[in-house]
Formats: sequence, structure tokens, C-alpha cells
Amino acid sequence: MLPNRIFDVVLLFFLIIACVPLSTFAQSHPRIYIKQEQKAAFMQRLEHSSRAAEFVQQLKEHVDPYVDRHQTDPEWIVSRLQMYWKTKYERVYVNGMDFSHGEGTAPEPTVRFSGSRDWATDYIQPDLEDVLPYMDDERGLYLQNKEKEGKPWEWMHPSETGHIIERINERIIELAEDAAFLYWLTGEGKYAVFARDIFMKYMEGMYFREPPLTFEDHKNKLLMGLQTFEVIHERIVEHLVVCYDFLYGYLKEDDADFNLIHDVFRKWADQEIKFGVPGNNWNLMQALYITYIGLVLENDDFYEDGKGQQYYLDQVLNQNSAKQKALKDVVKNYDQETGIWPEVAGYNMLVANDMLEVFCLMDNSLNNNLLAQFPIIEKANLVIFQYLFPNGFTVAYGDAKHSRIRFNALEMLIEQYRKYGEKEKEKLITQQLKRFVEDGAYSRDKIGSLFQLFFYVEDLMDVPAADSFSDLTSPTFYGPNVSWIVQRNGNSMENGMMISENASLGNHSHTNGINMELYAKGMVIAPDCAAGVSYWSQDHIDYYSRFPAHNTVVVDGISDYRNMRGTQAFEVNAIFPATDKPNPLRGDFTFSDVSFTEPSTDALQRRVLGTVRTSENHGYFIDIFRSARKDGQDKKHEYLFHGQGDPIELMGFEGKSIATKPTDELSSAKGDLVGYDYYKEKKEADFEGNFKAQFSMPSLSNNDVKVNLWMNGDKGRKVFTVEAPYSRAINKASVPEALYHKSLPTLVVRQEGEAKTKPFVAVIDPFVDGENKVEEVSYFSDVDNDQGFVGIIVRSTSDKVDHIFNDEKGLKIHEFSNGNFQGTYGVVRSDQGEISSLLLGNGSQLEMGSWKIEAFQPNGSVLIEIDGAQITMESAQPFALTMPMKSKSKKAVLTTMDNSGGQEFVGTIIKAKKQKLVRFELPAITNSTFRLKY
Repeated sequence: MLPNRIFDVVLLFFLIIACVPLSTFAQSHPRIYIKQEQKAAFMQRLEHSSRAAEFVQQLKEHVDPYVDRHQTDPEWIVSRLQMYWKTKYERVYVNGMDFSHGEGTAPEPTVRFSGSRDWATDYIQPDLEDVLPYMDDERGLYLQNKEKEGKPWEWMHPSETGHIIERINERIIELAEDAAFLYWLTGEGKYAVFARDIFMKYMEGMYFREPPLTFEDHKNKLLMGLQTFEVIHERIVEHLVVCYDFLYGYLKEDDADFNLIHDVFRKWADQEIKFGVPGNNWNLMQALYITYIGLVLENDDFYEDGKGQQYYLDQVLNQNSAKQKALKDVVKNYDQETGIWPEVAGYNMLVANDMLEVFCLMDNSLNNNLLAQFPIIEKANLVIFQYLFPNGFTVAYGDAKHSRIRFNALEMLIEQYRKYGEKEKEKLITQQLKRFVEDGAYSRDKIGSLFQLFFYVEDLMDVPAADSFSDLTSPTFYGPNVSWIVQRNGNSMENGMMISENASLGNHSHTNGINMELYAKGMVIAPDCAAGVSYWSQDHIDYYSRFPAHNTVVVDGISDYRNMRGTQAFEVNAIFPATDKPNPLRGDFTFSDVSFTEPSTDALQRRVLGTVRTSENHGYFIDIFRSARKDGQDKKHEYLFHGQGDPIELMGFEGKSIATKPTDELSSAKGDLVGYDYYKEKKEADFEGNFKAQFSMPSLSNNDVKVNLWMNGDKGRKVFTVEAPYSRAINKASVPEALYHKSLPTLVVRQEGEAKTKPFVAVIDPFVDGENKVEEVSYFSDVDNDQGFVGIIVRSTSDKVDHIFNDEKGLKIHEFSNGNFQGTYGVVRSDQGEISSLLLGNGSQLEMGSWKIEAFQPNGSVLIEIDGAQITMESAQPFALTMPMKSKSKKAVLTTMDNSGGQEFVGTIIKAKKQKLVRFELPAITNSTFRLKY
């Protein structure tokens, strides 16, 4: 079953309710991860759970050296906090993206503000043992420079140190958090003293410092948190809150200044509400921090201004402000049909995870089962599987990388399902999680954090691991709100094929036209490159976020437009199988057809991508890319294909090597995008004929994978090979070490003038020596030599011959010596000389030899598979099928072989010149198999 079938419930009620009810009251402490009354059961758990007991023991072993030293040297750890120990600034100022200076003198040392919004830095975050005590020097911070020989220690202004300041503080507060938990668990005072001294010094330092202010350049004025340049980077809040929650009893006995503590927490929550970005991933990270704070506060009536637990939780769930949107309204940002959030993959996963974590935190304290009230969040966390390549890593487009999905979200779903008795749902997700465990992608052997200790179930349900992701994925998927398409052909890691195709719609998108990634043979053979060192680094601005880093077509060397919050979508002309089909892929073919207008040149681009499977262990990709300016002022169009592995070998279709020479083309000096300057080892070949570019790369299966890219030649063609910067999308665990952070061998094919009537037509064949592969590629035209038509013949070593048809508009009937075609895409396969399958894609008719498909409605897609007397069909609309009649009988009948009631269709006999034919008029059919009887 697919998630959109399991969980596709009516959302309207929940989306129009005025608010989410909050019948809450502040409880005793702790209350966020566990309640005091649950301690006895937790202690029993430690006696019976080796995982839990081992986690606690490892926590002690990690914290004890610091705690024990604190008993004799109480200044050591506290002095490592990054604070204005001497200057005691009351106010800090930033200039643009960097710390500028501080002013005023507080009565106590105050918390140091971050150095820069940009995390990229030449300096190494030091171990706590190497941090200078009470470091507050006019020269800045004393750090190691990783870019200089010998990595010398030197003083540097905070603005050059990235996020090192807050990360040091976060590490120290994490120690206090762990110690607070151990105090609650053991009652040992040494842990409480350690945690209190750190916690109170930090909170005191934040109490006496005002929120940051801007100086001269005010562009970040509305984004800043109390400690960092972005409210979304205030992760330290979670650790401070949990530390306080577990330490509360000791602080009460110690007569701590609770007014100070609460004022800091509430000031922080107000900062999260007042600043930031509403409606995107920031909103959810802010909501998560506010939730932590809200849960730990007392009731509203405890505070003079009435802003306590109920107030802040209501802010999260129900109240909208200029910079923070209520979750009841945030959920409307999701595509209600697909569950996709309007950002690239990585940020979509983050949002879905954070929303779920907010719900789980509230439910743990308040038992309000918010997940049931917002089923779109359930769908959003399950649709994440659509991002997965068969190797279990996600697609990369925009700023997203090849990553693992958020196992934290799966664990939280399992916990919620078990708590509320959703056994079938728990089984579905448990089977998928166990698959990741079996594949070595995830481990439950050890507990990794306090959150995991309290929010993950102890033992998973006793069910087998899933064989694949097929229960949660579909052969094709389309996310309109991010302009992203997936095609899948096979689910196994080694032999599955997949296309990820995207434009530039949504947050964190790139300037990439119609971009693609290809997966085959256990790896991404044509990767995207993701973001640069940071979003503000020059490599990101010039290259990684621009056309030259993508698998696309560049117009006149200048294609460019706004990235990040992209608004450029492609139009989907056709996709097969239809995205609303929940069934596994039937047949050997998928395809998509999309159109896109490149804004800077007003060029109309159209790309047809498809998968064709020839055997269980082999298949190839089709890529037909047309591109032309609307004003006819085309200078050139350049097709970019980033591969992996060794330098490219160029050869003609017959196998003869093509000579290349160094070139100064593809350069900003020639008027091209500056991103072309990042290419190295540029070589060109003056070759206008059909050619083959061969890529060779190692794989994790220890087989060398080869990729032959066969491409048509044309007048005005020129071929380049370059070495492009390494892909920052590639996950180290997804490729052999030899490919990680290695430059990408990249093919650039230039077409002078327009590339509409001279399109780039590629057959991309990944294979392993000794297995099936494409043996021969050729091209054919219709009888009129229509320039809008593309015909490809692909012969593979598995004795299969595929005729592939493509017409840009799909309006004309193209005639051939043995048939005709009207549509945008079609495939006819012959197996050992006999036609074995036909696909009419987005068209009206497809005929070859004695076989013919006629769609009764325009733009139909029909798949026919022939296996002797058995014929399997798939069609969303009525159609006619004509086939050879191999019997002298006067009657031919198609009878269903499934449990649909035994439908029969009687054919009409047609007497052709050479052979008797039979024509069946058929209704829309969904994956049904028929037997032909005479």
C-alpha cells in the first residue's frame, strides 16, 4: 500500500479550524522528556535494557572527568564559556553579516555574540582543553588557522571565525545538560553543582545583555537571535531548557534566581517570535525552540504579563505574527495532495521532522495527539521516501545533498503509532526502518542522545525488514510546488534505475534550467553538485548555484536568473506512468516531457527523459533536449553532462577515437558565465558526427561501471571535455573513496545557432563489462524528413531492438516505410525479431508492422506487452488495438485473466494485403492481462 492511500484523509476540517485547543497546565519538573512520576518505571527500564544502561554509563564516562575536575577547579569549565569577561558589553552590534563591536558595561560578564552569519572560516574549532580561559581580548579569538602550513595559532577578529563562538558555548551547555540529567537520575550533588555553575553563569550573562543591534549595514536586522545571526541557529536553547528541567529541584533548593531564568527564556522566545522568516523552514525551527521554552515555563498566571506556558504554546500553534506563522496555518504550505513542502529535499525533510518533533514534545507533556489532528504531517514524513534513490540516499537538487532520510522522524512516528494503537502503520514504518538497519545505513545498537533515550521505543515490532521502498514510492512522482519529477525503473540497489528532474521553484532552488540526476548500477552516475562552501562563498555564487554546475543546457553562454527563492517552474506536458497510479511499474518504460522558458534569453526549452529496461540487470536512459530563443537570435546552446570517474574517452559510433586539443573556450573572457572559469583541463574536438563519450568509474560493488553516452551529430556541433569541480552533493558513504571529492569529468556539447531543429539526442547506457549493454545506436527520420521528429534505434546485447519516436508537438502523423506515429513519445520493442511491447506516450497513434494503437482521446498513453497469447495492457482512456491474426479462425476474442469478472472483447477481422489482422476497441484498462483466443 502507498501512503497516499493509507493516510489520504479529509484535511478540510483541520485546516479551517480557528485554533488548536490548549487545555494545558504547567506540571512539576521534569516535564519535557519525562515526568517525575515516571522515574520508578524508568529505573526499572535501566535494569532490563542494556541499551539504556549503556547509554547512561557512557554519559557518565563522558561527563565525569569534567565534573570531577570541577570539584577542585570550579573555574576551569566556566572560564571556557565564550563571554565578554572583561568588557561586559551590554549591547552588541553587527555590520551586515559580521560582528562589529560592543558597547556599554553590564554589572556581570555577558554572553559573547556570534562572529559571522557565514559559517565558512579558515579557523578550527578548538577542543575545550585548548580554549583560553576567560578569553576576552581586543585582538579577538585565539585559534588555529587550518589554511596555513603547520596550522599556527593566531589571534583573529570574531568576524573571521564563522560559528566557532556559539559552538564552543553549545558544547559546554551540552555538558551541563547531561550533568543535570545525571543529577536527576542519581541524586549525586557533584553533577548538580557542575550543571548549576555553567547554567547560571550563562543565563546571567544573557540576562544582562540586550538583543543584538545593527550598525551601518542593516540587512540582517530582522533575522538575528540572542546569540547567533539567525534565530534558526539557536540550538543551544534546547540544551538550556532540558538542563533547567532536570536541574529544577536542585535550583529550588539552592534558591536560584528564577525570575532571571524565566526572563531569559521568555526574552529568547520573544526574539524567536519577533524575528526570522515566516512560512519556510525557519518557521519550523523557530517553532521548535519556542515549544521547548513554552513547555518548561509556568502557567500564564505565574507572570505579571500573562506570558507563560499557555501563551507561548498558543503562539506556536495558533497565532500569526510578522515573522512567525502559526502551525495551523503553516500546514497549508504543504501540497495537500502530495505532502511536499515548497523547498528542496533536504529542507523539506527538516521541516517535516521539526513539525513532528514539536507535536511529539507537546504530546509527551500534554497527551494531546496533535499528529492525529494534522494528518498532513504524517503524509509529509512518509512522502520523504519518494526522494530516495534505490541505494537509500536522497536526490540532490538546489542546495540539497545526497543524504539519508531523517531516521529520527521514523522513530517518532513509530513511537506515536505505538502510543495510540496504530499497529498497521507502526508495522509499515518499522519494516522500512529495519531495512535501513539491515543495509547498515542506521543502527539502533546504541542510544545517541537524551532525546532518543526518551522518545524512541525500546524494542521495534517483531516484523521482517521490507525488501524495498516500493510500499512508499511510485514509478513516477511529480511535486508541482517544487517543479520536480521522479521516474523509477526497478527497485534493487544494483539494478534499479532512476531519474530526478527539476527546475527552479521553491526555497533553496538553483539557477539550473531543466536539470537532472541519473542513478544506475548502485550509484548516481550523473550527479548534481549542491551548494558551495556556504551560501555566501564565491564558489556558490559563481558556480555551484548556477547553470555550469548542473546537467542542463546553457543558452548563449549566459543563462542566468535568481536562485534561492526560485520562481521558475517547468510545465509538464506528459509523464508515464501517470503519477496517480499506485501500482508497481508494469512494462519496461517510463518517460516525462517538460517545457521551460529560460528567463535571461527568453529561450524555450523542452526536455524528454525516459528509462528503457532491456533485462533484469540492464537498461538505458533517453535524453532529448531542444532549446531555442524565441527571438531567433541564437548564438549557441551547450548541453552539460557531469559524470564521475576517469577522464572522458571520445569516439565515433564505430569506436574510433576522436582527437581533442586544449582550448580557451568556455570562459568568461569569451563572454560566457563566470562559472565556466571553474572548469579545468578544457579540451575541444572539431567533430560534427555521431559520437560516444565513455565514462568509467569504480563502484561499491567492486565492479567498474561504465557509462556510454551516445549522441547524434549535426552541422555546427563542437564537443568539449572538461574537469568540473567536485560535487558537494555526493555523500561519502554512497561512493567508493576514489570518487569522493574528486573532480567530475564533464561533457559539453555545443550547437551553433538554435538547438530546436538540431536537438541534443542522447542514449545514456550504464553497464558493467560482461553484462548486457547497448551495442548499437542509429537514427531515422520520417518520409518527409520533418525536423521536429526524432527517431532512434537502439540495439542491445540482449537481442532486443527498440524504435523510439519523438515529436516536439505531437500533432502531425509521421509516416515511415513500415508504420506511422502521432504523439510526443513512443517505443516499439522487438525481441528476436518479434514485436513484444509498444508504448504510445501522449499521442494518438503508433503503428509498426502489423501492430497499431489508436487512442480515441487526444494525448493518450497506452502500454501493450505481448507474451505469446497473453497481452497485458495499461491505458487511461479508450483505445483500439490492431494486431496480426495468426489463425485461420473467423473470430478473435480477448478474455481477462484476472479476477475482474471475465470480461471479453470480440475483435473485428481486417483483411490486409499480406496478413489477416484483428482490431479490438477497448475501454480504459488498468494493468490487466488478457488471453487471445480464436
